[in-house]
Amino acid sequence: MVRLVSGGRSGGVANRARTVSGNGDLLALARSLGAGSTFSLRPGSHANLSISGKLVSAASALAAGESQVALIRESAGSGLSLRAVEYAVTLTGATAAPEQGTWLPASAALAGAYGLGKLVAGYDGPALRVRRASDGAEQDIGFAGQALDIAAAAAFMGTSTLGVALVYDQTGNGRHLTQPSASAQPSLWLGEGGPTVTNYDTDSPMLIPATLAIPRADCAVFMVARTPGQAATCAYWAFGAGTTDYGLTSPRTAGNLAMQPMVASASIPATATNAQALSVSNLAVIGLVSNASKQVVHRDEQTATYPAAAPATLNAGGEVGEAIEYGGRTDWRAFVVYGSAPSDAEVTGIKATLKTVFGTCEPATLSFLGGGDSIVFGTGGANNRTITAAMHHRSAASVLLRNIGIAGHRLDQHYNDFDTVSAGYITPGVPNVYFADYGHNDIKSYVTDSATALSAVEAMKVQARRMAARLRAYGFSTVVWQQAYADTSFTAAQESARDAWNAWLRSNPIAEDGLPCFDAIDLVASDAGFVLSDAETDAGRGMAMTANSSDGVHPNEVHAGARAAHLLAAYAAIPFTLKYVAQPAQQGLTYTGYLPRLVKGTGPFTFALATGSAPLPAGLSLDTGTGVISGTPTVSGTTSGVILRATDSLGAAAQAEFDLTVAASATIAVADQTESWNTADATAVTVTMPATVNAGDVLVAVMSVDGTVTVGWDNATAGAWTQRAAYSANSNQHLLAIFTRTADGTEGGKVLNVGLSGAQQAVTRVLRVTGARGAAEVSTYARGNAVAADPPALTPSWSGASLYIAALALDGTATISSGPTGYSGITSRVSSASGQSTNATAWKLGAGAEDPAAYTISATSNWVAATLALQAS
Repeated sequence: MVRLVSGGRSGGVANRARTVSGNGDLLALARSLGAGSTFSLRPGSHANLSISGKLVSAASALAAGESQVALIRESAGSGLSLRAVEYAVTLTGATAAPEQGTWLPASAALAGAYGLGKLVAGYDGPALRVRRASDGAEQDIGFAGQALDIAAAAAFMGTSTLGVALVYDQTGNGRHLTQPSASAQPSLWLGEGGPTVTNYDTDSPMLIPATLAIPRADCAVFMVARTPGQAATCAYWAFGAGTTDYGLTSPRTAGNLAMQPMVASASIPATATNAQALSVSNLAVIGLVSNASKQVVHRDEQTATYPAAAPATLNAGGEVGEAIEYGGRTDWRAFVVYGSAPSDAEVTGIKATLKTVFGTCEPATLSFLGGGDSIVFGTGGANNRTITAAMHHRSAASVLLRNIGIAGHRLDQHYNDFDTVSAGYITPGVPNVYFADYGHNDIKSYVTDSATALSAVEAMKVQARRMAARLRAYGFSTVVWQQAYADTSFTAAQESARDAWNAWLRSNPIAEDGLPCFDAIDLVASDAGFVLSDAETDAGRGMAMTANSSDGVHPNEVHAGARAAHLLAAYAAIPFTLKYVAQPAQQGLTYTGYLPRLVKGTGPFTFALATGSAPLPAGLSLDTGTGVISGTPTVSGTTSGVILRATDSLGAAAQAEFDLTVAASATIAVADQTESWNTADATAVTVTMPATVNAGDVLVAVMSVDGTVTVGWDNATAGAWTQRAAYSANSNQHLLAIFTRTADGTEGGKVLNVGLSGAQQAVTRVLRVTGARGAAEVSTYARGNAVAADPPALTPSWSGASLYIAALALDGTATISSGPTGYSGITSRVSSASGQSTNATAWKLGAGAEDPAAYTISATSNWVAATLALQAS
């Protein structure tokens, strides 16, 4: 039996919350295990609730705000092939509808008001006209109180679906939004997260009437909207003959997490200041207020200001909804247009009204971001956007789902995208899950024969190891990876590569950060029904290259329903897990251990050594709030069998066992040093080596030059050196150069002849370091014009002890009054009283990341600094 249980430890994707009213049938459950599955209530469900087929019912109506829990079990198959999913559904009685009188502020500038709720005082007309797909019949749908009359819409819909033919203008001006073409009408969605007007692609907009022509330089638009799942840039609304001249868009790289203006067919990049994670809800009040001087973008309480842009006047007509060349799904409940920009106070009132009338979805508890193939070789394919939309319909309203995969995307294009953190991908305060669909396109693109089958897969492994580590560093707590799909167009070599790639995914490989690459592997590709081919194999399951199918429930969800169920089941099956990578310590050095990584679980968490654990090495202790082991170890050796245990707020526990190694005290040190300088400008300078140099010593030459020159280092007199840095300061472009060499013992007392491309004064200090292994790394540079010169931070690629050298080059004769706090051997030298160069160094023994404090300079000076690390033996 395969038992897939969400456990409810982190707002699990299968755990749902619904607002209901009345009694009888309250909720139709979505099937995760296929059409033949059955539902039942588990012990512990509320006695008022029952289940019949897939319908959850209540014997008595729930009071306003009252919550009752149904513990659901869905099962399919029997015996060894039995599969099951268990989750909870929390039903809460609906609160009273908004009181009449919650209206948009009266304004002569209100040019159009449209919505699935009553917005304008005194309006007594319908909300919208819908068209039933089964017979083409149309009917107006009005309001029940101030909310849309959902019961009337559902009764008219029956077992069919509804398209939106017209949204009435509540201002009384008759500027209705229309879509006469049945094939282009957006849907009225009444299911989970509804009601919404739902657009799936650029062919389903509502048309703005020509009479709604408002001045671009003085207007405002507000919406209540969301993008539950998308592959790329979506426009919420747009004006202009080309439909993309002016509007408000959700950019490609931020899913439903950013709002920004769209100007002259180009949107401002998602790296703009408004691309912030939406952690409050997945339904927002968004807007754009434009006047002669600026445009201000709104998303709930967040704003971002951009300069106004031409053209000066909006074209008549245009579209609202998705109206950009590469769309994704958008949902909206309200659309309000103003013919002149309201004041800041009026904007506050408008947003407050929209929030009161339409509310927002429940707070986010979980965030999914999908990336990968979106296989669209030709005319069909496995599009991740539709999978994300299908996951949205199968998830609680509080689960955010976004997608960044595009047509033909490959792992080699995407694996380094997470080097720089952007708020567009991470939702703070909730678990973030990345689900990846990479492999098929890399194989299709790079495998041509048996040799490239091997080389392509090896390259993909390297990329996946790196990407998995970077995703965790970026902020994703969980990584789920899908296997590569079968494809009837694959050659034998390509199919062999697919088999090898999928086998590697299942082998629990280790990523660059020392943790397993993946928290779960989606085995959907092992299902013979999922094959890319030129013929539809099974509606909702096959991956047709030339035809699209639907799961029969959600428009445009091509073959996505079963794939979404596979992904959600793979995530639900991941248990609460503690992951730990032990970091080596060094006797006598301050140590800060690994920050434990937790998958699932409900915070806050507490940490302790589990029963049977070995004690921590002497001098180290455990932070019970963070799980970090730290201190200064006093004894060297390896402690085996340390067991760290994490317990979440619901009592669930997870643990990890590891060994802690404390290396003996490091002996790395600066044994001695020499200084060489020239008091007059010259193109040839000499550098003297320490008198005694032993084989294995590491020589470090730190050179400062009063100008920007090329240094021709002497690699003949005492053997070859490695140049580690050549950094320039700001104004006068003072130069800091660093060279290192592992000595062979013949260098003692020798004098190097170093050339400069231009005549300058220079100071060179050569430090002889003993107890070093020979590995050296240098930071980037820091530079400035100040009395404090702060060398940059450096984290060596190795673990264990290092000798850190803070190097400084200074333009002038100012005195170095103090060096970085905690550093020894602070030494400085000025070349002369004029045309001068000043050189300073200091060092410190440590381990791990190091960020030296500043040198203090007696007068403001131009400087450049860097930090060098040498690995201890």
